[in-house]
Amino acid sequence: DRLADDEQQDWRLEHLAINNDAWAPLLERLRDRGAIYAHANLPYNSVFDYLCRLRDHNLEIMRENSPAQAERIEIARGTLLAFDITVEAIGRAYFEAKDQTSAYHDRQFQALFRDNPIPMWTYDPETLGFVSVNDAAVQAYGYTRAELLDRKVGDLEVEDASAGRITIPPGSRLQRHRRKDGR
Repeated sequence: DRLADDEQQDWRLEHLAINNDAWAPLLERLRDRGAIYAHANLPYNSVFDYLCRLRDHNLEIMRENSPAQAERIEIARGTLLAFDITVEAIGRAYFEAKDQTSAYHDRQFQALFRDNPIPMWTYDPETLGFVSVNDAAVQAYGYTRAELLDRKVGDLEVEDASAGRITIPPGSRLQRHRRKDGR
C-alpha cells in the first residue's frame, strides 16, 4: 500500500532527522510535498489543517506509548520541532511553486495576447484609456503603439455608428472603429 509506505518513509526520515541531526533528506521530501500540494491546487489552509491533525495524532501516540513524564516531554519537544520545520519547509515550497505556476500562466496569457492575429487591447474601466495593445491592433489601426496608448476607447469609435450596422443580439455591443487614416 503506497500510503502506508509513504507514512513509513516519513517516520524514518523524521526519526533520522531528530535522533541523528540529519535533516537534509526530510527537508527535501517536505519541499517536494509542498510543491505537489501547490500543483494539485490544494488551498494552503487545507494543507496546514492536515499537518496540524498529523502533529496532534503523533503527539497522542507518543503520550500513550511513553510512560515516563520526562520522556514524554522530550518526545513532545522533538515532535513540535519537527512540526515547525515541516510547516516551514512545506509552506515555503508550496508558495514558491504557486508563484512559479502563476508566473508561467501570466507569460502564457501575455504571449496569447501579444501574438494574437486579432486586434486586442485592454483599457482602464474608469478612464477608458488604453493600457496595452497587441501588434495586430497597431497594424490594423495604423497608429504607433505609443499613439494608441495615449488614446481612449472612444477615440477609435465612428461617430455615426448606425451606418453599416448589422443586427446583433440584445445586450451585445458592436462598434465600428476608425483607423488613423480615417477609414
